[in-house]
Amino acid sequence: MKSSSDRLSTLLSLKKKKLDKAINALSEKKAGLEIGIKKLDEKKEEQRRVTNELRGSDLTDQGDDVLILYGRYLSRVRKELTQLSREVTGLQEHVEQAMNEVKAAFGIHGSVELLRDQRVEREIKEQVLEEQRQIDGDSCQRFSGRNASRDIF
Repeated sequence: MKSSSDRLSTLLSLKKKKLDKAINALSEKKAGLEIGIKKLDEKKEEQRRVTNELRGSDLTDQGDDVLILYGRYLSRVRKELTQLSREVTGLQEHVEQAMNEVKAAFGIHGSVELLRDQRVEREIKEQVLEEQRQIDGDSCQRFSGRNASRDIF
């Protein structure tokens, strides 16, 4: 028959696995967030480069077609920046949620560990008390046996 500390140890190992799983999910989401931020920075740099290129060149003699192309290109880059910004915001929310899950799992893990340690300590005390009772019982039997043998003679 399993003692309550054995059951708590089993529960603790399950909570430890859940904590590890939450930590792994958090690290994966953080990696995805870092990739998203890197893409966003690259797009911003591309937009700066094209804008500076457009400002630095004299396109008045090349016609409206070139200006329209640059305008369309910049519009597409802005849309991509907006989309990447939304993705990064969503990833940040996922990371925050994963961090909360890790905190919750860590708290539960700590509580179960503390409870298990208390139960183990209590079981050890109960075992020591039981051994003391047995020793006291044996001593009483020996003492009463000695007294009984004296009464007979």
